[in-house]
Amino acid sequence: MTQLGFWMASVSLQWLTARIAHNGSLELGFLYFFNLIPLFLIAPWAGVVADRYRRAKVVAYSQAAISVMCAVLAGYLALSGGAVQLPLIYGFAFGLGTLLAIGAPSAQAIVAGAVPPADLASAVGLQSASLNVARVVGPVLATPLLVVWGAAPVFAVYAATSLLAATIIRRLRLAPQPLLKGGERTWRRIRQGLAHVRERPPALQVLVMVAVTSMFGTTYVAQLPVFAYDVLGGGDTEFTLLVGATGLGAVVGALAASSGKTVPRVRQVAAQMVVTSVAVAAMAITTNFVLLLALAVLAAGLNFSIMTRLNVILQSAVAEGSRGRVMSLYVVAWGGLVPVGALLLGFVAGFLGLAGGLVVFALTLTTFGVAMLLRRRPSGAAFGTEQTR
Repeated sequence: MTQLGFWMASVSLQWLTARIAHNGSLELGFLYFFNLIPLFLIAPWAGVVADRYRRAKVVAYSQAAISVMCAVLAGYLALSGGAVQLPLIYGFAFGLGTLLAIGAPSAQAIVAGAVPPADLASAVGLQSASLNVARVVGPVLATPLLVVWGAAPVFAVYAATSLLAATIIRRLRLAPQPLLKGGERTWRRIRQGLAHVRERPPALQVLVMVAVTSMFGTTYVAQLPVFAYDVLGGGDTEFTLLVGATGLGAVVGALAASSGKTVPRVRQVAAQMVVTSVAVAAMAITTNFVLLLALAVLAAGLNFSIMTRLNVILQSAVAEGSRGRVMSLYVVAWGGLVPVGALLLGFVAGFLGLAGGLVVFALTLTTFGVAMLLRRRPSGAAFGTEQTR
């Protein structure tokens, strides 16, 4: 439910920004930057929180705070007749991202703690698939509300779903969680999480792969309004279909990644990164809407297959007592670097055009993927290496 509200709100923020900024690539890049940069800044601290306190409570409190914030914005938009400026949109996006960053490591760690190890791949994949079902349905539900009544009802829905989610999550009964004890400083706890990653190959390699994919293989999503309105000369219908196609591909990719019972191989994921870059480059140069929809499904499917498989590899390699801090690094690499990439893409697109910027990003992702394919297995493989290569 809360993911449905999130994607409705996300599309509404893009919709509002696109109209105020006349579909400016840089302004849309800034929207993603302010929305997701808290994941980069706050998630490491939130990872310590996830290992020190009951994770279900952390997620519940963050969802309750999101409910209050969305209710306030919905009220403001209703009273102002929908009049809003970019600074307010960016400020709300940053506040929302901050609350999501606080709860994200706990939400990621809960999944592994709720199922047997043999079911980890399926659980991570189903979690990702449910998120992306909301990614498909959310824009479909949001568009009629935006066109007829504006953004206020959308944020009211998000407020209601977040409050409901907080109530349900607060009552979850999970297996006992080993909690951090003692009064060590937060920065020392974060360093302990980093050391745990270095001690558990291929965890560090996986985090680097997540970061590169996020920056160069995911940030094209920030420019979907430009694809719909400027490149194709379409309107709200084309934008909604493009967002829906992206969500559909993500669902398929996550479900495909969850179908296996064994821990995925790193080199298989590297090969998917190369194919993803080809799909993104093809999106950059096509002007046929049907072909663009098909490529959007393919690119999103590969992208979420990559992220789901890397998530499984990482969670299979770490200890439960450090899971919150390790997954906070995953959140930084997965979501925290997306705003950096989105802003960079906006700048590059300003000089080379959207097509040129996406081709540059695709070539970067291809180069990295090939390097991972050619990378030689280190001698003296440690925990997790043999089963993930």
